[in-house]
Amino acid sequence: MEFLKSSFCLVIILCAFTSFAQKSDIEVVSDHRLDSLVHVQSSIDTDFVCGFRIVLTTEKTKTEIEKHERKFTLIHPEVRAYIVFESPNYILKVGDFQFKEDTYLLKEQLNNYPFAFIKEKLVYTKRN
Repeated sequence: MEFLKSSFCLVIILCAFTSFAQKSDIEVVSDHRLDSLVHVQSSIDTDFVCGFRIVLTTEKTKTEIEKHERKFTLIHPEVRAYIVFESPNYILKVGDFQFKEDTYLLKEQLNNYPFAFIKEKLVYTKRN
């Protein structure tokens, strides 16, 4: 009887050790397009950071907002402009500023847009 108890305990202990010693390989199956997207994203030299943009104006039609965009980019070609549609208006936003002080410097130059205001937004920045 003692032999059976010892054998049973030995079997239980061996089973416990072998259950923790399992090894398996994990194979990830994914769409090949995902790999190409990861490669493209890693090659882009910009990141998103919390920053600021200036909201210049809003218009009801896309042609009107595009006129404002062209006018702005002629005067400030170094500042990126964005047209966003938020129903029922088109909104012209400009700049990718990390610091509010830089945003104020540009806003002071925008005499043609007296109702322009600064809005906090995720903006693009170059990677170092």
